[in-house]
Amino acid sequence: MADHPRELFSPFPAAARTDWRRRMVREMAGAPASDLVTQLEDEVSIEPLYTASNAVAPAAPPGLGDRVRGTRAAGAIRACRVGSTVRVSDPARASAEARIELAGGADLLWLRIEPSVSVAELATLLAGLDLGGKALVIDAGARTAALLPALATRDCTGSPEQPIERTLAVDPLGALAAGGTLGKPVAEVLAALGEARRHPPGWRSVVVSTAGHRTAGATTSDELAAAVATGIAYLRALVEAGMKVDAAALRLCFVLTVGRDLFVEVAKLRAFRRLWSRVVHASGGGPEAAAAALYVTSDVADRTHYGRWVNQLRATAENFAAVVGGADALVLIPFDAASGAGALGRRLARTTQHILAEEAHLGRVADPAGGSWYVEALTDRLARIAWQRVRALEAGGGIAAALSDGSLAERYGCARAARAARVARRMEPWVGVTAFAHLDESLASTEGAPPVVHQPSPTAPFEDLRRAAGALAAAGERPSAALIPLGPQAEAQAAVAMARRALAAGGVAAVSETETGARVAVLCGGEGALGAEGEARITALRAAGTRFVLVTAPEARAAFWRQAGADERLGDDCDLLAVLRAVHRALGVEPARGARKYGAPEHGR
Repeated sequence: MADHPRELFSPFPAAARTDWRRRMVREMAGAPASDLVTQLEDEVSIEPLYTASNAVAPAAPPGLGDRVRGTRAAGAIRACRVGSTVRVSDPARASAEARIELAGGADLLWLRIEPSVSVAELATLLAGLDLGGKALVIDAGARTAALLPALATRDCTGSPEQPIERTLAVDPLGALAAGGTLGKPVAEVLAALGEARRHPPGWRSVVVSTAGHRTAGATTSDELAAAVATGIAYLRALVEAGMKVDAAALRLCFVLTVGRDLFVEVAKLRAFRRLWSRVVHASGGGPEAAAAALYVTSDVADRTHYGRWVNQLRATAENFAAVVGGADALVLIPFDAASGAGALGRRLARTTQHILAEEAHLGRVADPAGGSWYVEALTDRLARIAWQRVRALEAGGGIAAALSDGSLAERYGCARAARAARVARRMEPWVGVTAFAHLDESLASTEGAPPVVHQPSPTAPFEDLRRAAGALAAAGERPSAALIPLGPQAEAQAAVAMARRALAAGGVAAVSETETGARVAVLCGGEGALGAEGEARITALRAAGTRFVLVTAPEARAAFWRQAGADERLGDDCDLLAVLRAVHRALGVEPARGARKYGAPEHGR
């Protein structure tokens, strides 16, 4: 055995960049062109290989410079705060829930106050909680500022040794982005933010939340631009009210979302820190003021009704991205939020964060992604594109004007429609829903848990099909389609497996039947077998009464097979949503009734 590890590799010459690219092309031979360069959004592309040639200028050490590597120096790194949301409609029940969250290790409480709760009831609730050393977010929408007297009581301010990190979720532009109304002219609402100068020192009096932008359809760079542009609008309003730049910047708390794409979300959070730091420096602020308070929450649309346990995997990835990206606090939405977050979901949301902090030691590393060619290049690209959009917003009168005139909503609508098309064609697959769906999974509801109201997931149309098919299955009539393999089994096997997975996404079972009695049939085989037997089989199926015939043919042959009598083509590159809807119509499946009701995002306004 070699005495030194390097001797093990001495017979192998070092691989040059051209060698790596040649190997990459060979390994991905036959893959779709979209796999070679992934288009994240209109101007951001992700390549399959990054090398030193993609490196950007190194960032300053942690806690210094533009803060892209975090707000604390390496010796002062601490774990991300573990956040939990408590909805306050019944103060007594909310108090009990808050105690459970705190006892379970949460050190940030996000209280969402319903209109029926009075200032006195809120004061009583807070006085009964041990919040020393914890963080507290008060979110009552337009009433938030009016609840200030409850927060100024002696019993909820903590002690000098264990002060409470307090944040008021005053975010009028966030409410506007979420589809709400202000009730007053925008200029008047922004001017009212100046009341923050009367709040006690250390309070974060204004929140910049991108949750409304995200659910409206904002892309990654759009969300970054919205955060920075809204921060600029609030900073300007506070300064015009008589506050110094440093004091005004320290009043702001930013709440960004994280989704399923781990590395993109890490890069987004790092890019945000860079952008906001430079805004504060350009405004004349100092280093401390440039260190943004960054809270992170899950993208509410990522919690699906079906594939609930896959939601937990998504939550884990979101947690990892938030911590690696440098979040100060994280409010992780439970995996079962779509059906009403129960005790298990809430506990797992906390425990996941504790495991990554205490066992994976994520909170002990400053900027774990720093130095990665891929993450650094993506961070730089996102920051540059987002800054261009911030400049465009400012040139148009600011983000308030873009929200008021509908131009931003129109942009988000186009992006949302484009995403829906990607999901329908499974260019953006969702495990458990559009890919590898568990056919026999039933919708779960959490007994006694309040409904979590949020915007629908991009997979909602697929879930509606599943719900309609599931209603029939519960009555003993699971919708089904016959799979008919053509040619040698080895050749047909892949087509049969693909068809079975695709049908399951719509709640349709795949069965093996003869050509008699099947309303819907799928001819599964390679191109050679389909060419030899396909047309004759279609004729036989029609004669036997089959209403709808699909073939597993490539897109280039779609026109031929329609002319030959097939109704649709089924493949990994087809519009699966349109195909499944057609299958449901052929099977006589009625659309699901009692559709879900969607409202405002769970976090941020």
